[in-house]
Amino acid sequence: MAVVSGRWLDANIISSPDQIFEVAVAWSRSGYLLAQTVSTFSSVAAGFVVGAVLGFLVAVLLTEMPLLGRFSEPYLIALSVIPAIALVPIFVIWFGLGVQVKILMGLWSTFSIVFVTSYQGLRAADAKLLELSQVYGASRLQRLVTIRVWSALPFFLSGAKLALPKCALAVVATEFLAGSSGLGYAILRAGNNLDIGGLFVGVITLTLVTLLISNALVKAEDIFLQWVPKERRK
Repeated sequence: MAVVSGRWLDANIISSPDQIFEVAVAWSRSGYLLAQTVSTFSSVAAGFVVGAVLGFLVAVLLTEMPLLGRFSEPYLIALSVIPAIALVPIFVIWFGLGVQVKILMGLWSTFSIVFVTSYQGLRAADAKLLELSQVYGASRLQRLVTIRVWSALPFFLSGAKLALPKCALAVVATEFLAGSSGLGYAILRAGNNLDIGGLFVGVITLTLVTLLISNALVKAEDIFLQWVPKERRK
C-alpha cells in the first residue's frame, strides 16, 4: 500500500499506511473509534447471546415435542434463508430507529444457525444410552440434561462459531442502512466524506475485533469440549 498509494494509484483511492495510522490515532484520541466500536459490538454481543440461547431453547423444545418438531422444522429452516438485510426496513417500521433494530438483526442471524445445529445435536444423542437410562429410572429431564445436552454441546458451539460473523455482518449492515452510530455508520460516513483512511480504519477495526471474539469462542470450545477428541468436533 505504501508503494502503490500516491504513485501508481491516486491517494484518494487507496491510502498509505501512514495516513491510515494518522486517522486511527486521531479517532482514538478523540474517543470516536472506541465509541463506535462499543456501539457495534455491544449490539453484536446482545443479539448473539439472546439469539444463541433462544435457538438452543427452541431446539430443546422441539426435540422434547417430536410432533411439533417435525411440523415446525421446515418452516424455521425456510425462515433462516431470508437474508437479515432484507428485514431491516420492516424492523425499522415496526420498532423504529435505534439500537433495538441492530440487536434484533443480530438475534435473527444467530438464532437460525444455532437452532439448526443444536437441533441436529440433540437428536443425535445415543439411542441405546437413552434407552438404558430410562430402564434405570432416569426422568425425562435427567435424560435431557445428562445425555442430550452433552451430545448437542459440540454442535451448539460449532453453530455459535458460524453464527458470530453472520451476527456481526447483520449488525454492521443495519448500521449502514438505519444506524446513527457504530462502525458501519463510521465507515459509511467516511465514504461519504471521501475519507479513505477512515474507511480502512473502520474495516480493519471491525475485522480485528471479530477475529478476537472468534478466537475466544475457539478457546471456549477447547475448554468445554476437552472430553471430545478434536477430530470429532464439528
